[in-house]
Amino acid sequence: MYANNGEHWKLKAQISWLKDIISTYVATFDDSKLFRLQLQPYKITKAGLIWAIK
Repeated sequence: MYANNGEHWKLKAQISWLKDIISTYVATFDDSKLFRLQLQPYKITKAGLIWAIK
């Protein structure tokens, strides 16, 4: 999470705002857009990123 005013820590307290962002991400989830990383031999790790900027 990121806040332009530098108060990133306050965003964790805004649960309803975050819930809407996360719900949108889940509703439009696309496995093909995940980052794929090979951290171990023969094993792929997938990761997603949700930007929350206020």
